[in-house]
Amino acid sequence: MSSRIIDNPARTFRYTLELREDSTQWSNRLQRRYLNQLPDSVLFESLNLPNQMLSLNKALQGNHNSEIVLYATLLQDHSPKDDWFDIYEQTIQQLPLLGYFDLTENWIALAEPLNLRLRYMERLGEQQEWVAFLKSNQGVAD
Repeated sequence: MSSRIIDNPARTFRYTLELREDSTQWSNRLQRRYLNQLPDSVLFESLNLPNQMLSLNKALQGNHNSEIVLYATLLQDHSPKDDWFDIYEQTIQQLPLLGYFDLTENWIALAEPLNLRLRYMERLGEQQEWVAFLKSNQGVAD
């Protein structure tokens, strides 16, 4: 059974075993999904990567800016996987809007070495152009 799970292309299904690894991981998954609760920094650091990435995704979807910055800061040195590209892209898009250009550059550097399909490389290039545009126009509207 576990080999079928690992080989499945659906991201959340592929990480089912890790999300249910122990009571802490599973409890966090349930709280995030059904109660819309995001972990604090202490709990976040104790979670495995799938739970951390799904927490960041939930924060991005709900525009929870302080959690986005917190999670992005804590995750900026993780080992990247192309499974999470959509979350990387959303993070790269949101961070400069919050004024975190250096952190954005770290996330771009994290995503660049991934073995991405051409359309994902194009999307990453578009995000780099977006960040450059925001940087060059920083303070213009002030």
